[in-house]
Amino acid sequence: EFPYLLEHERVERKLMSEGKSYQSAHDFATAADKELRRRNGVGHYPSEPSYPWRGRSNEKIITEQYYV
Repeated sequence: EFPYLLEHERVERKLMSEGKSYQSAHDFATAADKELRRRNGVGHYPSEPSYPWRGRSNEKIITEQYYV
C-alpha cells in the first residue's frame, strides 16, 4: 500500500500548492493512485473490461476467493 499512498499524497500536495481545493486535489490524487495500481497489475475496477469478477455475484466471489 505504501507506494500508492505516497503517490496519492504527492499528487494531492502538488495540486493544492497550485491552488486547487483539497476536495478537487483529493479526487485527482485518487485517480492517480488507482492508475498506478492498474499499471502495477494490482488494481481491478468494476467499470473496466479486465475486471476479473465480472458477472459474478458477491456471494460467488466470497466463496471462490475466501472459501467461506
